[in-house]
Amino acid sequence: MSSSIVRAFSLVLAWAMTPIFLILTVLTLLSWHPVIVLTRYLHTGFHRWFVALGNGLLLVHLKLLGTRVCARNLELLPASGPLIVISNHQSFYDIPLLIWYLRRLTPLFIAKKELGHGFPSASYVLRTGGSALIDRGDARQALAEIGRCGLQALAERRAVAIFPEGTRGRDGAMRKFKVGGVQALCQALPGAQIAIIAINGSWRITRYNLLPVPIGSRVVLEVLAVVDVGARTPEELTEFAREEITAALA
Repeated sequence: MSSSIVRAFSLVLAWAMTPIFLILTVLTLLSWHPVIVLTRYLHTGFHRWFVALGNGLLLVHLKLLGTRVCARNLELLPASGPLIVISNHQSFYDIPLLIWYLRRLTPLFIAKKELGHGFPSASYVLRTGGSALIDRGDARQALAEIGRCGLQALAERRAVAIFPEGTRGRDGAMRKFKVGGVQALCQALPGAQIAIIAINGSWRITRYNLLPVPIGSRVVLEVLAVVDVGARTPEELTEFAREEITAALA
């Protein structure tokens, strides 16, 4: 069978399966919202477990499209926080990936404030769970909010994830890493460890803005290194993370 016929068949299959995939995703986000609202007021442990499970379901839906998701070197991660996670950013699926595979550390996130509204389940968790919702046009507010989030991760012995690129690399190519957020977290968590994580392939899921979702993508989450915050300056840590992730993506 020629490659052109295979590509044409994959495209037809993608268009046929994408509506089913999108309906399941929306139903999961809508149905999970009251569950996580209720469990937040009942029991913290249940709430965090249901948040992780909901994000795991979002990854399961990808299997309908033949997407293969795997995680490597999770054994390098500490059993508990505080932990700073530095990762590249390829699509909004990076958040479910980190929540599910780092679920024992119940990660917080540094996210733009616009994500605090408009998305069932996800916005509620970001808004009420302690994540930092930052105004990218207000550096003072952003750094203060990142520091507050870091202190919460310290108090609750959790992970806090930051994407130093500041926005998604929609074609898989990494953008420049910014040091400001990493520096604020290092100041808030001087005794923490830092996990450097590469996410490779999630950009392919959203390369056509979900219309359609491609068939047969492969997504890998890989823990590259775990180092102490005090081992390097924030500038050196940021550059080290960028170099490690760049090599892993290559």
